[in-house]
Amino acid sequence: MDGKSERISFLIYNAYYKSIEHLPDEKLGKLFRAMFEYQNNMESKLEPEIQMAFNFIKNQFELDQKKWEKRVEAQRANGKKGGRPKNSVEDNAPYEKPNEPKETHGFVNNPTKPKKGEKEKEIEKEIEKEKLIINMANPRRALRFGIKNAESKELLEEIWKDLSESWKNDSIISKMYEEKKAEFISY
Repeated sequence: MDGKSERISFLIYNAYYKSIEHLPDEKLGKLFRAMFEYQNNMESKLEPEIQMAFNFIKNQFELDQKKWEKRVEAQRANGKKGGRPKNSVEDNAPYEKPNEPKETHGFVNNPTKPKKGEKEKEIEKEIEKEKLIINMANPRRALRFGIKNAESKELLEEIWKDLSESWKNDSIISKMYEEKKAEFISY
């Protein structure tokens, strides 16, 4: 590999340990020396046991070297483009905090509220049912709710028809019925 001498360091990975853990200290020392000799473009004669462990490590050294050369080439290409622009006089000025916050450059068409999921819709329906059940516990409140929310004259008449005479004679309920009926007539 050309250009190895330019590189001032190399990596030793923890994963190497599994392939060398059973070597005695003397052979580990020879392996360590072989790694440095390889990185400094020197040849070394190794025993077969050490050579086998070194071949695993050597393979990773070659992969690391290719990555390093690719990175150096990319930096060279960027340097030929002119590198980072020089700082202007304004860039050297002390940092001042702006008085007003800057406007964000988010998407214009983003909705103000996120859409509700199916689960949230189901929960809202359950809440509405609970409100209706609570209203039904108080018949006067339920009747007022029905009259107030009637969407048509026909629906209002149907509610009124199903009422008992005692409710029809109730002054508050009859007043609400007449007011709602007047709303449909005015349209």
